[in-house]
Amino acid sequence: MNLSDKALEELKNTLTVEEPLGPSNAEGLIERPNAAASLFQTQNAIYQDLMKKSGILVGRRGSGKTAFLNQLRTSGKYRVIIFMNAPDVIPEVFGSLKHIFESDDPPAELVAKLWDILIWTCVFWELAARHSGSDARLQAIQDFLDQLGVSPEDKAEMIVQRTLDTLRNLVADRHREIRTPLALTNLLKFKGISFSNCLEIVRHILLGWKEDSKSPVLVLMDTLEEYQIDREESKSGVRGLLRYLGLQSISQDTIDIRFCLPAELYYEFRQLSSNVEKDFYTQTFLHWPSHDLLRIVTQRILLYAQVHDPSLLRRVSSAGMGERSNPYEFFKGLFPDHVLEESGFPESPIIYILRHTQLLPRQTIQIFNKIISAAIDGRSMQVGRITPGMVTRSVRECQTLICVGVSQAYKHRYPVLEWICREAIPELDLRFMDGDLQKVFNRRVKGAIKRAKSDGMDIDIDYHQFKRMLIEVGAIGREVETTEVFHEAEFEYAIRGRITEALTDGLCLHPLFSGTYPKRSNGTKKKRVYPTGCVSIFREIDS
Repeated sequence: MNLSDKALEELKNTLTVEEPLGPSNAEGLIERPNAAASLFQTQNAIYQDLMKKSGILVGRRGSGKTAFLNQLRTSGKYRVIIFMNAPDVIPEVFGSLKHIFESDDPPAELVAKLWDILIWTCVFWELAARHSGSDARLQAIQDFLDQLGVSPEDKAEMIVQRTLDTLRNLVADRHREIRTPLALTNLLKFKGISFSNCLEIVRHILLGWKEDSKSPVLVLMDTLEEYQIDREESKSGVRGLLRYLGLQSISQDTIDIRFCLPAELYYEFRQLSSNVEKDFYTQTFLHWPSHDLLRIVTQRILLYAQVHDPSLLRRVSSAGMGERSNPYEFFKGLFPDHVLEESGFPESPIIYILRHTQLLPRQTIQIFNKIISAAIDGRSMQVGRITPGMVTRSVRECQTLICVGVSQAYKHRYPVLEWICREAIPELDLRFMDGDLQKVFNRRVKGAIKRAKSDGMDIDIDYHQFKRMLIEVGAIGREVETTEVFHEAEFEYAIRGRITEALTDGLCLHPLFSGTYPKRSNGTKKKRVYPTGCVSIFREIDS
């Protein structure tokens, strides 16, 4: 792997003893773009699919949404890049709707037009600030921006705020009710120059750029993890944003827009949509096959070896490095042949690691970082022998943190998740039936709810809500097969859609949750639970 001097320098400071594979969180690489580009894995189907189309990127926390946006920003494929920080932009937009439209629930078409104006105004600003000397037509754009009070030093979030302020003031000054998208656009007319004039000029410029090797404009908006969508203006804001994204993705000409949506709130967003088929036309899900997760780890280990420990290259197998090869082969000279998992059965360390994740890059990197860090000599930076104990201890240490991360990701939707898990999961076997789950709810959870209410805690949940919560967060899944060695279970985080289980279906605890909240009474050795995404690796290893 050929690395530039700048990339090598950044990687030396990024691949540390504590994090030999680098940060598991993309935010930790923002100030080191060369290192980020080197660590980003492009040899997977997800990346190839995401590069083809604009629209909504759906993924759970830790699935790589931010890493993908960062890769797009540094890809060199676009002439103009606008990044909008969702926590700064979205509350401003939602809070302005009632003032601009004088309604608690404006139509989706009106709010979509507002998003259109805000995004195009950011494009105007970027072109005027970066390309004004190359095209005389941009002087008209600058005149328009001057009326908004925009300066070249502003950022996209400030452009949005200034445009919203202007629209609010114009509505208040003119006492004019905005009922149509055209009426909203016509508000922005200043001294012979209007938003519509600017849009025509900029579109013409961008269409001329399309003949260049680079695409004209990329607009990125990262995810806002906690949408307060229980208020009317938030519902209208989301509905209008989805409508805008759906229309833009269908009629894409000069702008490529990528918007990140947290999968933890996916169904709430779909319920708010006024036309799901159109609004989610180009949605792309970040669902990671286990092979691709191992390729991420493989690439990062190779980078660590190149930067800190060349001798490591002699211990790993080149058989697992190819795009179509079995990535498990790569780890044979680095990891022990097996570990003894909780029930005492020997197991492949790679499968043991993967089944204690929800197949997300962040979780996988966290565990491998912990294991490899335990084997590194802090003075020489060389990776020593990885023992079975290092693997099992690292997984046990990480699984609790990963479960806490899942609870935090769902805290807006399920604020009592962690509390419910502590009450219910230790009462369940690894494999159980719906009746067993209902008994645990009646015996443990209902009583705990009563005690919590007497202590002033605001909580009210019935059995069906309890079961749906555990399925949605990936704590329990539906059994699809049983072998002599394991129960294979399908978990909702790995599929597009919801799990629909019959009362006669077996249910299984995810190893993450059964490990974090262990059974109160120790029983006999039992079969392991393998999430569906791990079974293919097991069969390749077993064969």
